[in-house]
Amino acid sequence: MKRRLNLAINLIMDTEVLFLDEVTAGLDPQSQHTVWELLRELKNNHQTIILTTHDMNEAETLSDRVLILDEGKIIADGTSESLKERFCEENTLEIVSDQKMIIQELIKQIESLDFVKNIVNDNDLKISIFFAGGIKNLVKILHQEIYSDLGEIKELNLRQSTLEDVFLILARRRLNQ
Repeated sequence: MKRRLNLAINLIMDTEVLFLDEVTAGLDPQSQHTVWELLRELKNNHQTIILTTHDMNEAETLSDRVLILDEGKIIADGTSESLKERFCEENTLEIVSDQKMIIQELIKQIESLDFVKNIVNDNDLKISIFFAGGIKNLVKILHQEIYSDLGEIKELNLRQSTLEDVFLILARRRLNQ
């Protein structure tokens, strides 16, 4: 309730720039999403909001621009997407088939794609494809002719890089220095 009251007081002030510090910390998920909706509405009405948060999902969901700070210094700056492209090398697509031939043929077709960084053939029925970029490159992988009959693919699992991955990569680098 204190967080809600604090937010309400800030909104009543009607300032040009709204400064919010850990605005959803300690809120239940329903209340958190209610606050996020309110902040999106303010953003859509051209309200400038400066939000500090330790919740990388919140930063990725709400922010047009992200600054990652360490000991008071900016160590990364950009959109969530640009930071993920710059610091996270790849996304992972796992494909499981019930036919060995499908996996072998798929490897042949995608290994030459320049954004495919690595292919791990976990066994004859499962591969992990590590690739750079986002949805656009995923579609290029999935657009291979091998997918004309999806009945032979048992499972597809995608794990995309997140802003939290960026933070952990940068934090790990800073710890190692």
